[in-house]
Amino acid sequence: MPDNPRGALFRAIVPNQHSRVTYAELLFDLVFVFAVTQVSHTLLGRFTPLGAVQTTLLFLAVWWVWVYTTWVTNWLNPELTPVRLLLFLLMLAGLVLSTSIPHAFETRGLWFATAYAAMQVGRTLFWLVSTPPARVAVLGEDLRAACLSALHISRQACVEFAKRHTWEAAARAFIENMAQFHAVPAEIEPADFISAQPASLLEI
Repeated sequence: MPDNPRGALFRAIVPNQHSRVTYAELLFDLVFVFAVTQVSHTLLGRFTPLGAVQTTLLFLAVWWVWVYTTWVTNWLNPELTPVRLLLFLLMLAGLVLSTSIPHAFETRGLWFATAYAAMQVGRTLFWLVSTPPARVAVLGEDLRAACLSALHISRQACVEFAKRHTWEAAARAFIENMAQFHAVPAEIEPADFISAQPASLLEI
């Protein structure tokens, strides 16, 4: 079997073929079905405004643990032993988290917080260790490219914008906008703001 360029623990991408959901993933989901059941029972026992706020916080904590873990397992291969062990350890922590929910704001708060932190931190560390260094190194560049693409702004357009717009022009536009709401006196000059600034935005 050829090496997976995405990483040894990652799922191999096969064109026109979906990845199979494993029994370990289904069992992990059942743990969080139990957690949501615990959250709903907690709300029933504390059907007050304060109880609603507390239940919302508990639900968000459960939701984010489940979402991030399922996202990771969509990339990692649960049929491999290290990933399967990760899932079972997360299930164990998930059971601790779930059983702590009814008294998370009372005597079981430390247990809930410890289980939550262990799941979030442990899963993230496993993800970083299993990701090839070359892929980790380009995450920042990928994020910048994604943001620029989402805004339909090219890198060259950003450079040209920075060359054209000086600090004086930016300060003048700011003052004009604020003067519309009478937030600053209209007679203030941009020079009051830019005396110590570079000539253009590109020199930051």
